[in-house]
Amino acid sequence: MLNRTTLRIKVMQALYACIESERANYQLALDRIENTFKPDLMAAKPADPHKLEGNRKLAKLLFEEHYASQLLRPTKKRRLR
Repeated sequence: MLNRTTLRIKVMQALYACIESERANYQLALDRIENTFKPDLMAAKPADPHKLEGNRKLAKLLFEEHYASQLLRPTKKRRLR
């Protein structure tokens, strides 16, 4: 049987899960930016580490700006066929 206390607990759990999911997605995005700008050790021509570092910082800065201003909004999920 559902009572108010049980429903309140379920709502708080769902809210907590949503907030933690948002934080995890934010951190995953930052990790992906970090991994994108790592030097490719198998490349024929080595990349400039200073340029990669600058691009990584710029990408993180742009992402954080857009995230803070809420310009990045989730889109509808597309089905994979």
